[in-house]
Amino acid sequence: MRPAIETQHGFRHMNRHEAPSPNAIRRWARQWCKEGSVACNKPPDRPSSVRTPENTARVLASVGRGPRRSASKHAQSLGMSDRSVRHILHSDLNLHPYKLQSVHSLSDRDKEVRSQFCYFQGILPKNPDLPNYLLMSEEAHFYLHDIVNT
Repeated sequence: MRPAIETQHGFRHMNRHEAPSPNAIRRWARQWCKEGSVACNKPPDRPSSVRTPENTARVLASVGRGPRRSASKHAQSLGMSDRSVRHILHSDLNLHPYKLQSVHSLSDRDKEVRSQFCYFQGILPKNPDLPNYLLMSEEAHFYLHDIVNT
């Protein structure tokens, strides 16, 4: 009969027909009395050496000064690894450096168009067939170099 291999959290490899050792039973009994459960507890994590509040503040200040710079440029200027800066940006600051974002400013014309659309929303309940008679399109210019200008 092969002996069971005992690990820190109990038996990892134990046949169905083998009984646990007396030491394992005592350990489970002590754990039950102490914690009210024999479930394996996760060992405590090491404290983070990079994701400290000071480093998070440094990365936030650097991104605030140059928001268009890449994460690797910020890492280089801060003397940190690129992976650490990306982890701080993503986990602590909820920023996503890999997502391209486009920001459009609203002009006076945009506000006027929105007002007209609100007026259209008021007309629509009176004429439910109106969308069937409208022709709408979105203008886009396609170039041969894989560029789309909308």
